[in-house]
Amino acid sequence: MKTKIILTISVTTFLMACDGPWNMSVSDHAADRSLWLSGVQTAGRPFDTVWVEATNALEASYDEQSTVSGTGSWLRIYQDSAGVRDTVEYRLSSAQPHAWVPVDAQKRVRRAATLALSASIVKSDGTRQELSSSSYTQPFYALADSFAVPVEALHPSLANGTFRMALQANQSNTAAVLKLIGDLDPTGRFFTKWNLHPEDLYAYAAGQAVMRNVYVKGHDTLWYVSDESIVQSLSFPGQVPAPQSATYRQWVLRQKVDRPSYGGSVFIQGFDPSRARIFGQIFRQFGKTLGHVDSSGYFQRGDTRTWTSAPKVGGSGLPAWPDSILLSNVYLGYTGRNRIYAWAVDSLYYEHYKALTGDVGDGQYEYTNVKGGKGYFTGAILDSATFDLEAAFPDTVQVTRLRAVWCDSIKVRKSRGEATAIPVKQVKQFCSE
Repeated sequence: MKTKIILTISVTTFLMACDGPWNMSVSDHAADRSLWLSGVQTAGRPFDTVWVEATNALEASYDEQSTVSGTGSWLRIYQDSAGVRDTVEYRLSSAQPHAWVPVDAQKRVRRAATLALSASIVKSDGTRQELSSSSYTQPFYALADSFAVPVEALHPSLANGTFRMALQANQSNTAAVLKLIGDLDPTGRFFTKWNLHPEDLYAYAAGQAVMRNVYVKGHDTLWYVSDESIVQSLSFPGQVPAPQSATYRQWVLRQKVDRPSYGGSVFIQGFDPSRARIFGQIFRQFGKTLGHVDSSGYFQRGDTRTWTSAPKVGGSGLPAWPDSILLSNVYLGYTGRNRIYAWAVDSLYYEHYKALTGDVGDGQYEYTNVKGGKGYFTGAILDSATFDLEAAFPDTVQVTRLRAVWCDSIKVRKSRGEATAIPVKQVKQFCSE
């Protein structure tokens, strides 16, 4: 069930403003009564929940969308791997009316398997709808044990730019420079750990990209780069470095893929809701442009948020893709434990995601690999990387404080009789009466 919640954040976020599913036709067209199927089966884990929901007109209430009946309905997934076929029977959950859960909760999804879903769903009006879809899991996928980060992310004085400014101001005074370097690392442990030498710091001060590998299968601490000094961008062979703010200089995330079967990656950030939200350069720029920024809009419910889905070909627009991914630290946005989740999916999932986000060139809104209905069904392999992130500058706000401001804004809008697209259940979850 967790997988469904995470991987459909992109869907939920897009549709939240619609206040319910999702017929975008003009009002004189018949309401779309198709069923929406969504399911992600992750290799190495038990078979996960499959969701089957109604797709109704925008004006329909949520109760009117509950058009699926469990009586006479069935759903199953067939798994073929290494000449062995498994049949995984599903039943309708008693707790959630749209959720189908495996009868055998221990049966696991295999790597290098083909998956075929088949379902026959009886609606409350007595009509039956047949659904089918297919996908596969790849033989292997993993995020690498280390990411390459700029040295700015390794020390608070480098991250906030104070050391760069001091070094630049004293670059003609050798004694002052040596003292600054000594003060940066009185014990010498920082230099030793990251194999840094004075020439590396001179290159850093000159704006060059000095990178070091950080272990991300454990608890290394990194620092959010808030330095807005203009530096040289990270470049790959054949690329010319370009000027950019140090806060936007990118990290290099590495992944190991099976190229013949790799279809793309879905990236999710897990953050610590008990720590602080970082208000970096983008937030301040919004404030300058708009005159103010409503901080209640920066409260994110839960502890995960979607980053992006990237396809097999040209996923990041970089020569190194798909072995390497570039990520600016401005996208992290939270202090405390950060976990990057990455699902390697089949190529059809990206087509579905691209259509939902409107990134299509032919004007077609919906793409689906579900026959007889809509939605998506995909096999995946999941891996993750973790690190702790701290901020060496004051522009942070406790998430608990943001939640309080958000709850206050909901109360104010409710007192004015203004409608919101926030589900009542979520308001109750995060706000006390």
